[in-house]
Amino acid sequence: MINKDAVIHCLQGIHNRKFVDHFHIQEDRQPRWEASAYLLSLEKTEVPHPVDAFLLLMERPEYWGEEWAWEEMNVKNSNRLLVLSRVIDPLIRFGVFMKIDVKNTLGKLDELGIEIDFGSIVTAGSTNTLIYDEWNDFLLFGGNAHHYYVIQWYTTA
Repeated sequence: MINKDAVIHCLQGIHNRKFVDHFHIQEDRQPRWEASAYLLSLEKTEVPHPVDAFLLLMERPEYWGEEWAWEEMNVKNSNRLLVLSRVIDPLIRFGVFMKIDVKNTLGKLDELGIEIDFGSIVTAGSTNTLIYDEWNDFLLFGGNAHHYYVIQWYTTA
């Protein structure tokens, strides 16, 4: 679905990419385990190319985490390449970018104990790319017939 070279190539043209404001964000915090999980998705009609969708799905949480306004003028006037580089550089250096089938994806999500309903997102027709699967960090990008999505789980324990 996506690979490191495609991500690097699309990152260079981020300033010319379409602004999208229609994200779906679900969060699951597990204070007992010092863990958090997020499901971010957007409709394929908004962004038809998977790599562009991946970059947007990685960029949006940065603004959220920094409490910056996700508004078109704010995003276009920011240094998007700098913002995205903070997120993408470690993914390029350490990510595996490996295809993972739906059965193994759902098994891993169950193993992590994430309390988000993935049934309408991770479907039989989904294609998934595993970016990270470490003891303290899991990141997956995928797509189904209607949506692109990122699932991230991490712990600070």
